Order: sequence, then C-alpha cells, then structure tokens
Amino acid sequence: MLSFPELQAIASKYGHNVIQVIPGDEHCQANGTEEYVNHSYIAFPDIYLGIYDDEELKQASFFHELGHALIADDFAASVDYYTPTIEREIWRIGFELAKNEHGLEFSQKVHEWVEKQIQTYVEGWKREHKFVEESKCTSSSVVEYLLPKQGVPSSNLGWCSKSKGV
Repeated sequence: MLSFPELQAIASKYGHNVIQVIPGDEHCQANGTEEYVNHSYIAFPDIYLGIYDDEELKQASFFHELGHALIADDFAASVDYYTPTIEREIWRIGFELAKNEHGLEFSQKVHEWVEKQIQTYVEGWKREHKFVEESKCTSSSVVEYLLPKQGVPSSNLGWCSKSKGV
C-alpha cells in the first residue's frame, strides 16, 4: 500500500490535491460524516479521501477518483451518459493506473466492493429515469442532473428543477 504522501505526489502529478477527511472536520460538519464513510469525492482540483476502516478500499477509491480526472472528455456522450458504464470505465482507468504505474493490484474483495458501488448507479439510473418519465423534464435538464456535480456528496444532488415540458 502507498503512504498518504505518496498518494499526494501521485495526485500532484495530475494537478490535484488530496484532502484526507477526518471525522468531525469541516467537511463532515458541512455534509455529515456518513457522506464520507467509505466514500471519496473529487471536486477539481481536490480529491476528498473519505473515512475508511480498510486501507485497500481507501486506496482503490483514491485511484477511482483520479480516474474521474483522467477519463476522456467525450466518453460520457459516447455511452449516452449512462452512469454505470461511465463509472465502470472510471474504475478501470484508476485500477490500470494503480497497476501499471504503481504496482498495485487490488484483491477480489475490492473488486466485489466495486461491483456493489456500480450497482448503486444502476439502481439510481432506474430511479432517475422513472422520475424523468413521470415529471417530463426536458432533455437538457436531464443531462444537467445526470452529470455529476463534482465535490457534492451524491445525497445532496437535486432532482430536475427545470420547468416541465419542452
């Protein structure tokens, strides 16, 4: 496993900072500690490394967040903004970087955890589409909602707030 200074150096190489979230700090006070337990976020240029009991999950999450910064700009459009596919590609990019440049390979336990994370996006996608169909949001408001609002915990993302119809 890599030390925190090593993670900082890797992030810095790509123009990012790493902020280690600590229970009770200003991030937890603003968003709630539960938002950071086994969850990390990227809000360019900062990677907010969450609170983990498992160091391997923490490091896998770090590389995932870095994957957000490295994914091709047009990838989301190429998969019709299908969040589960986007997230799977981000995990792949992050894990490839970890292995090829830093010699890290993650355990089967981590890969199973990642699949559970991706499944939450599948369920979220289903809920979002049901909401969109019922509310008749415009397509531009759907895209604005589906694209991640970086640095904001997912529970704080709002539903379509644009006017209904065309």
